[in-house]
Amino acid sequence: MRNPTFFPLVLTLMAGLLSPFSWSAAVPVELANIEKRYVTEKLDVVGDLQAHDQVQLAAEVAGTVAAIAFSEGGRVSAGEVVIALDDALYAAELRRAEASFNLANLRFERDQQLYQKRTISLSVYEQSQAELAQSRAALDVARVRLSKTNVVAPFDGWAGLRHLSVGDYVSPGESLLSLVNDSPMLLDFSVPFRAAGLIKPGDVVTFSVGASRQLRRATVVAVEPSMSSASRTLKVRASYPNVERDVLSGNFAKVQFEIPSAAPLLVIPAQALIGVSGGYVVYLNDNGKASRHNVRIVRREGELAILEDTLPEGLPLIVAGFQRLRPGSDVVAVMVGE
Repeated sequence: MRNPTFFPLVLTLMAGLLSPFSWSAAVPVELANIEKRYVTEKLDVVGDLQAHDQVQLAAEVAGTVAAIAFSEGGRVSAGEVVIALDDALYAAELRRAEASFNLANLRFERDQQLYQKRTISLSVYEQSQAELAQSRAALDVARVRLSKTNVVAPFDGWAGLRHLSVGDYVSPGESLLSLVNDSPMLLDFSVPFRAAGLIKPGDVVTFSVGASRQLRRATVVAVEPSMSSASRTLKVRASYPNVERDVLSGNFAKVQFEIPSAAPLLVIPAQALIGVSGGYVVYLNDNGKASRHNVRIVRREGELAILEDTLPEGLPLIVAGFQRLRPGSDVVAVMVGE
C-alpha cells in the first residue's frame, strides 16, 4: 500500500521545478561600455638598405695604370683623382691638335683679309672657316681624352677594395673601383594597399637590421606615385642619417610603422571574447536579456581587442559572468568599477 503522502510530495517537487523563479533566475554579470574610436595599426614589413650614392668607377679611355691614389676603405672627396692612367699618348695627341688648330687659325685670318679685299672667292673663305671649326673641335676632343686619363671621384664617399695594380692595362668601360656614400642610408620598403595615402614624406618609421633588436628611426622622403599592379603594394623610401656608419648597404631591415584606421573601430576588453568554432562571439546586455553576437577581430593590443564595427550601438558589453549565459538569458548587471 502506497504512502498517502507520496503523491502530494511529488506534486510539490514538480511544481517547484516548473516554477518560473527556479528557471528564470537572473545571472549576475559585469558590464563595460564599448568604445568606438580611430586607432593606429602597427605594420611590419621587410625593407632593403642601400647607400645614398654608389657607383662603380670605370675607365673611359684605354691605357696603363700609372698611379693609384686611394686607400682601400678610405675616405675620398669629390673631384679627387683616385686612379691615373699613363697620359703620354693623349698628351701628344693634344699637342698635335693644338698645332693643327693654330695652323687653321692662321689660314683663316689670312683668308679673311683676302676675302675682305675681294681677292679670293666666298667658297675659299668658307672652306677656311670650316677647317678652323673642325680643328677647334678636334682640339676639344684631344683635351677631353687627356682629362679622361684621370679617374676622379664624382662625390664624397668611401673607396672599396682595389683589384688592379700599377702597370695593369685597362679598357674603356672596365670597372676599376667601387665608391659608396652611405651617409645618409636609404631604406626602401613596400606597404600594403590599405596604407596607401596614409604614409607620406615626413613620417617616421623604425627599423632593425638583421638579427639585431636595436631600433633605429628613419624619415620617409618619397613615395611612389602609383601602386604595383602585380602585388598591390606601394613603394616607399626613407632616409637614415647613418652618421656612425653602423648600418651597411645591401642589408635587409625589418621596418615597423603605424597608420591610422580609415574609420572608427570598436575597442573592447579582450576578456569578453568567447572562442567558438570559426571565430569569436560576445554577449551584450539588451534590456536585461543576454544578446549574442559574432565578432571579427582586427588585432589585439595587450588586454584590448579591436573589432570591426559590427555590433549594435548603445548596448553595454558583458565582460564577466557570461559562462552561464545563453541567448535570451536574464541578466542582472553591474558596471565594472561599481
